[in-house]
Amino acid sequence: MRTRNRLRILIRLPRYSRLAWNLFHDARVTRRDKALLLAAAGYNVSPIDLVPGVIPVAGQIDDLVVLLFTLRWVLRRLDATAAEEHLQRAGLSWEQLDADLVALFQIPGQLVLEAARWAGRAGRAVWRALRSG
Repeated sequence: MRTRNRLRILIRLPRYSRLAWNLFHDARVTRRDKALLLAAAGYNVSPIDLVPGVIPVAGQIDDLVVLLFTLRWVLRRLDATAAEEHLQRAGLSWEQLDADLVALFQIPGQLVLEAARWAGRAGRAVWRALRSG
């Protein structure tokens, strides 16, 4: 899967935000889980991160990972019917949530590979230019 396809997670970000909002306002969600949702939201808006936001891509990926893991955790603690109801209401599925988490972990590696390919092509072009005089 190409990086562009993995970045489609960003298209679903409003749905994940809606899911978090709905979970937070659901009486079936425990106070502890609501606190986790607040902590994840706080982490996403906080300038202090494990991976600083000034580092391109990686600085944003950790925010998304925290958000999606928290949503997944809270949904798993609900009964199956309530969890499914929340996912459907947000226009999401378990498969999308899990696939997006997997994709987030694959993006940095893919970006490194693409950067290495670009550097290799640039290096070969420079070498050819130097050899041809």
